[in-house]
This record gives sequence, C-alpha cells and structure tokens, in this order.
Amino acid sequence: MASPYSKLFENRTKPFSQLFVLDLAIQLTEILEYLHAQKPAIIYRDLKPGNLMLTKDGRLKLIDFGIARRYDVHKVKDTLQIGTVGFAAPEQFEKRQSDTRTDLFSLGSLMYFFLSGGKFVYITQKPLRTFRKGLSRDVAKIIHQLVQA
Repeated sequence: MASPYSKLFENRTKPFSQLFVLDLAIQLTEILEYLHAQKPAIIYRDLKPGNLMLTKDGRLKLIDFGIARRYDVHKVKDTLQIGTVGFAAPEQFEKRQSDTRTDLFSLGSLMYFFLSGGKFVYITQKPLRTFRKGLSRDVAKIIHQLVQA
C-alpha cells in the first residue's frame, strides 16, 4: 500500500516553495551521488514525482528502480529507449547511451516541474523565472544548466 507521504508529489498543480524544492534537490543529489559512485555507476533513469516518497520526518526516499541500470563504458547506446516523458533526458529517447548526466537532467526537470506548478521544461521551452518571478537567479541558473542537453 502506498504511503500517504508519496501522494504529496503526485497531481500537484501549485508550485512548491523554493526552500522545499532546494531541500529535496539536496537530498536527491546525495542519493544520486551514492548511486553514481558505485562501480560501475548505477544510472537511475526515472526521476519523477511518482518515484519520490517523503517520510514523516522529511527524509526523501527514491523508489522503483525498475529501469535503473549499471553504466557500461563500452556501450554506445542503451538497449531500450525508456523513461518518463517530461522528465527523461533526450538521450533516453534517442539512440544514445544514458549516463550520470541523464539523472542530472532529470533532476533539473523535476525541480522545474515543482517550482513552476506542474509545467514541463521541454514543453514550455521558457525560463523558469517566467512562472516564478521571485525565484532566486542562482536557483534558476542551476536548473537551466541541469536541463541543457
């Protein structure tokens, strides 16, 4: 049975606060740092609201490792083009190999989604500050850099 804390992220149309999203991003980068430091690196490939769960004490949990894979430096492409539209990096739908940068792109897409009130960076093609006038320039710059293909 799904935890009520996983529902916080799904079907959200109001933006989260900048502070809350930054806290989530920090926790996600710690999780990704651990996964990417494995030998070989584990590429998660499916960062999206439905795969995040927040515990009662505010700790973020990453769930559903169904399409995660180990990075293979000798491959030039993944065996399957897979990921969630709106959050997946371009290489996941092109005939290229995903790597640690894939998860960083998805992190930026997720932050954009949470801060914009549910808009997808690929669809809107607009700077995040279009939707969030009071957003820190530094945060907007970080997200912009993360979603560069």
